[in-house]
Amino acid sequence: MVLFQQSSETGLSFMSGHSITANILLRVGSAAKGLVYLLMGLFCLGTVFGISTSTGGPKETITWLGQNPFGQLIYLVLGLGILAYALWRLYEALIDPHGRGTSYGALFYRLNCIIVGGAYAALAFYAFRRLFRGYGGGDAREDAIQILLGFPYGQEITYVIAAFVVFAGISALYTGFSEQHMRDVDKWALTQVQEKWFRRVGLVGLGGVAAVYFIMAYSLYEAAKLYRGDKFKGVGESLSYLEGWGWGLVMMLITGVGLVAYGVFMFIRSYYERRPEEA
Repeated sequence: MVLFQQSSETGLSFMSGHSITANILLRVGSAAKGLVYLLMGLFCLGTVFGISTSTGGPKETITWLGQNPFGQLIYLVLGLGILAYALWRLYEALIDPHGRGTSYGALFYRLNCIIVGGAYAALAFYAFRRLFRGYGGGDAREDAIQILLGFPYGQEITYVIAAFVVFAGISALYTGFSEQHMRDVDKWALTQVQEKWFRRVGLVGLGGVAAVYFIMAYSLYEAAKLYRGDKFKGVGESLSYLEGWGWGLVMMLITGVGLVAYGVFMFIRSYYERRPEEA
């Protein structure tokens, strides 16, 4: 009986430590992601008002942050923060802390977690590479698309990827309008006013994210149709692409506000959110 009691206490201690680690990944990662999106939105708005000369995506934002006397430290801290978010999304995919189950929708969500986790792991790697070696060479994303187009059925696969990106944009809109981003918010001890603003900020933010997804999907479609990897546009290029539209500045203004709102939204989540079983 004594042995069993000790084993039980050890197990509880392990689970407690496991939960603490998961919460750290969630909160630190969300804050790092929020900072990146906030600055991307500010770059976009700066371009609209003539303060900034160009927009920027996640990599450009990280590069800009590193161009100051504390740049190396920023690369380290931001790289660790983004890596924490990547690990949290992979944790979601493998452990299913929300208890979504094994329905088709739940399995698709977990697959999306793996894809997003991988993308943020690559972004963290970029920050660490800037920290230790600097950066040179062309755009690895464009090169990857060009290589893919060279394979049999590469064009068809690129079309499928574009369709997935479109679905990601639709999913972001659905999350906002169905208020899925308000999940478990009743456990955060928010006032009615705070909850109302959180709902609005989240909806606007997710709309901005969806707009970027749709532009990226269109650029993938163009890259596949023309067999040209350089047609693919990342986040920063997608925002710059808006400038060429008739209502480009208006669209950039709306998207910039959305990205800033999403950054604020992630900061709020990083402060309040806990893993569901601890909420």
